[in-house]
Amino acid sequence: MPAKALGLAFQEMQPVLDTFRRNYIKVLEVALNRFEVGNLRVCTVYNGILDLPTIARTALGLFNNIISEKAGLKDTGVIDLRVVCADSECYSDISSIGPSNHGAKHIVCAAQRAFSLAFACLIAELVAPAW
Repeated sequence: MPAKALGLAFQEMQPVLDTFRRNYIKVLEVALNRFEVGNLRVCTVYNGILDLPTIARTALGLFNNIISEKAGLKDTGVIDLRVVCADSECYSDISSIGPSNHGAKHIVCAAQRAFSLAFACLIAELVAPAW
């Protein structure tokens, strides 16, 4: 694809990304008003779906960038489902966008690790000597 066509594609995508960004910030703020930062995790959108076209996988990266950036700015933990659900067994035979039992177990384990790590850091802060 020539650079000019690629630039036009990004120009056309920008309003969609801007709308997603505004809406995602609103949703994140509502969640943070309801839950303490330490009790909240957000997830990226997984992209290992077998029949997902390359262009869709690329676009998902743009949305995942927004999710990761806004979570980071709000000091909210991120569970990266692109990493958690990296193998084909993680996806359902019934719905290619849903997790299989195997994938669901991976997601649960990732959530447990994310919250356990936060708890361990909190304990470390409480028992660590003041510097």
